[in-house]
Amino acid sequence: MDMKKIILFGILFLLCLSSYSLTKEQYEKIVDYVAIKYANKYAVQYSQVNINGSDIKLYNDSVKPKIQNINSIEKCASSKDFITLLKNNKWNTLASNVEALIKKQTKDYSINNKNKEIADLVNALTKDYVDKLKIENEDNQEILNAVKDYIGENNNTQNVKIVNTSDAHSNSSSTLQDNKDWPKWIKISATVIVWFLIGFIVFLFIKLNETKSKYYDYKEKYEKQQRELINNKRKVDDLTVENGKLKSDNSTYLDQLKSAINHNEQKNHNEPINPTPSAEKPVPASQSQPTPITENPKVLYASTIDTANRVFYNVSDVWNNEAVYSLKLEGQDQASFDIDSRAHKKVLMRQEFIDGCKLKRMSSNPTNVSCENLGQAQRNTDGKWEVIDYPSVKFS
Repeated sequence: MDMKKIILFGILFLLCLSSYSLTKEQYEKIVDYVAIKYANKYAVQYSQVNINGSDIKLYNDSVKPKIQNINSIEKCASSKDFITLLKNNKWNTLASNVEALIKKQTKDYSINNKNKEIADLVNALTKDYVDKLKIENEDNQEILNAVKDYIGENNNTQNVKIVNTSDAHSNSSSTLQDNKDWPKWIKISATVIVWFLIGFIVFLFIKLNETKSKYYDYKEKYEKQQRELINNKRKVDDLTVENGKLKSDNSTYLDQLKSAINHNEQKNHNEPINPTPSAEKPVPASQSQPTPITENPKVLYASTIDTANRVFYNVSDVWNNEAVYSLKLEGQDQASFDIDSRAHKKVLMRQEFIDGCKLKRMSSNPTNVSCENLGQAQRNTDGKWEVIDYPSVKFS
């Protein structure tokens, strides 16, 4: 290869630095990476709302260990395997949403890659997940860095533009044939520019690594603070529940004490001052002590419903983070029930919590949930609460 061809390839290399080509296979790898990344972000955000949920444990035990290379596009699991993994671990709603978005973005291959910067491509892909999954505190810098690393490993390039590689090769060959002589100043200028750009790229790479290191340190501190905040909130909730039960016990004891005092005062007031032996009557033992007063709870709380047997799980008279339904007692063995207001947020995020209920969807992206009519339940002979009629739930 003579000097003229070397200089020409140097110039073509400089032109390639300002644009790159994405094959469809590369584009689909980036789409898979963004899908898994944002699905994992959704799972982390959801775990902050439903701390002790069984689905969170399934995700952490069975899903998360299999996507450990989530920060590398080259080693990232395929979205098809990831979606199957989600479905096998009872994350069907998330799997369906991610699968639909992947199909849409794969179909928009030409639109998403036409004359765009890397940041624009990443923003176009991630915006769909932000809107669909309602991700909070999204940060695309990590994804942007991973895409840049991936593109750099495959193409040694920086900006996005779709190019037919066979056409580019034929054009470069014809250019070599059409340009026989090049002035000496072009050779010198091209050499200087190439070495300048190589040094500049090395400098940018160093700065990029420093920025990534600072970002990961900040992210680790932020996640640690979030975990501490969640633990502190749980402790406060436990103390609040314990304090409420203590107040209820004290109130019941005071009521019993007042009743006993009133009873004794009434008894002493009605007794004669000098009773004759014939007028004295023995006091029944049942009247010598006040009758303890017990109050049955008027509201019970339950988590989800076993739709196969139509019975409630985890019925308790104390609210906890797993509670979804509140049952208002209408007698000893009858109750009406609906979705507790404190569980609306997690029901909006995962409608599997109310399986069996009659659903009425008024919006594709609902922000409110309400019961149009109450469900009915009764206590069976085993002491379990059984569903007689499911409520009608409206999403608007």
